[in-house]
Amino acid sequence: MHAIVRLEEAPRKVDQRTVARVAQCLHPRDALGERRMLPLHVCLQLLLCTGGPGNEDRPGRPEGCGDALEEGRVRTHMAAVACIGDDSHAPELQTLDLRSRQRWTLKLPGRPRWCVTDAAGDRLFLAIRAPSMVLVARLPNLTDVQNWPLPSGGAHGMDIDHRRRRLYVACDDGALVELETDSGTVMNQWPLAGVPDATFFNPASSLVHVAIGNPGLVQTVNPQTSARSDITTAHGAHTTALAQPDTLYVFSSLHRGALVLNGA
Repeated sequence: MHAIVRLEEAPRKVDQRTVARVAQCLHPRDALGERRMLPLHVCLQLLLCTGGPGNEDRPGRPEGCGDALEEGRVRTHMAAVACIGDDSHAPELQTLDLRSRQRWTLKLPGRPRWCVTDAAGDRLFLAIRAPSMVLVARLPNLTDVQNWPLPSGGAHGMDIDHRRRRLYVACDDGALVELETDSGTVMNQWPLAGVPDATFFNPASSLVHVAIGNPGLVQTVNPQTSARSDITTAHGAHTTALAQPDTLYVFSSLHRGALVLNGA
């Protein structure tokens, strides 16, 4: 840990025009020109699909997707929205064509968590809390659905290694699970010190970083050697952002800013 960046000093690279296009797809105008709220029922995640040649190291990101919203990054003009549902509506996954505003919907078997896409933007991988699994669907029309059960409960944080074709899922029951992205075969798993949240794989270092709010640390795993290390952060610091090539920002309400971890 080398520095603390106050939140008001953090750079903003979000393409507001893309955000506006997503909002227009979610809430189109009716015949009178008024915004009509569509039944999204508590949207948990927004993922802009940024797959395509030359983007193998920059998958679309859920929950704080500024990385995927940078100017010129949206290549497939698709967005995916995972909705947790409520007492009257089941959880569902929606994909949106930001140009034609066409939309596809898939009912989910449980509450969604984090999600990523493959390098080409053809498949989406979505963590489902209970039953703990990875749901896989082909984009954009959400076909060829598969459910990959996990050996640890509470699928939560997720990221992907495109080069080695590996998926990393951090689970609430205290395990980081590695799966093969073609078949869903579990390749390995490592213990975690608590309930995880934000999970990032850095292709530059080949390390997986898992934020754990209680007790307040980032656990780092090298999947190829199984070497592990812990960096103390702050209690409740469970949200992170990876900036290429090797800087991890850990957002801390205690510090009213972001802890900066270099060499990640």
